[in-house]
Amino acid sequence: MRDADLRGTYFEEVDLFQADLRGSDMREAWLENANLYDSDLRKTDFDKANLKNADLTSANLQGAYLSEANLNGAILREARLDEADLTKADLRSANFSHAILRNANLSNSNLQNASLSYSILRGANLSGADLRGASFRKVDFTNVDFTDTDLSDTNLTIEQLGNAILCRTLTPWGKENSGC
Repeated sequence: MRDADLRGTYFEEVDLFQADLRGSDMREAWLENANLYDSDLRKTDFDKANLKNADLTSANLQGAYLSEANLNGAILREARLDEADLTKADLRSANFSHAILRNANLSNSNLQNASLSYSILRGANLSGADLRGASFRKVDFTNVDFTDTDLSDTNLTIEQLGNAILCRTLTPWGKENSGC
């Protein structure tokens, strides 16, 4: 099903285990509770798609477009999201543990109560993201952009954020502008 046009398709609770949907157009598709475990979704367009509570464990989403997508409660453990666009996505309570998000764009996304523990965020853009209640155990924040982000409600330390870009960033220790 590579490069398939599946715009607006209704796939609630569908089993797409190890599916190859590379380059497909799934804008505004309904994939709530879908099983996309270990699927190849590179460069797939999920803009404004509903992936609420979907299982994307070990899925390859490198370069995927998930702008304004609903991934509330989605499981993305060990997923590859290098250079994925998650701008303005609803990522509340999503599980990104052990995921790779190198150079991913998560700007203005809602990551309330999300788990990013043990993930690699190197070079990711988290500017303006809502990170209230998110967990960040052993995360690589090298060159992560936190411009205009409120981190004051997190338990992150200055040591953890030492290699991050902090500009107009509210931190637990005050306003930080070291990366402007």
